[in-house]
Amino acid sequence: MPYIPIAKIIIPKEKPKNLEELLKLLFPNHPERQKLAKMLLEHIHNAEKRKRGFHSEEWLEFILGYLDNRELTTYYQILVEKQLPRTEIHRKVEKKAKELGIPFGTTKTNYNIVIKTLQNAQMIYKSRRYYRTTKKFGELLYEVAKIWNKWIEEGR
Repeated sequence: MPYIPIAKIIIPKEKPKNLEELLKLLFPNHPERQKLAKMLLEHIHNAEKRKRGFHSEEWLEFILGYLDNRELTTYYQILVEKQLPRTEIHRKVEKKAKELGIPFGTTKTNYNIVIKTLQNAQMIYKSRRYYRTTKKFGELLYEVAKIWNKWIEEGR
C-alpha cells in the first residue's frame, strides 16, 4: 500500500470557481491525481443517483475506464466472461497492461492515494463496501469560516 498523506488543503489567493480548482488545492502538483479525483467523485456521485453508491470491488472497472484503452478493456471483458476469479483477472490485466505499455500500476497507486485522501478530507465515505459522497467537507469548511468571522468581529 502506498504512503497516503493526511488530507490537507492549500489556502488559495482566490476562491476556487469549480471542482477542478478545488481539487488542485487538495492535490497540488499532481495533475493526474486531480483528474482521477474529479472522475472518481463524479462516478461516485452518479452511482449514488442510480443505486447505493460506487461498490469498492468495482475499482478495476473504474481504472480501466479511466485508462480508456480498448484493447485492455476488451481483454478484461473476455476474462470476466470466462468467469475467472477476481484476483486472477486482476493479475492478468496488470500483466497485459505492462505488455501494452499502459501505466496500470501507477494509475492503481494514484487511485489508492486519491480515494484515501478524499476519505480523509471527508468528501467521501465508505459504508458496507460502497463509496458515497458526503456533505461533511463543506460543513467543516463552513464551520471554520464561522469561527474565523466571529473572531474577526469580536476583535473590532
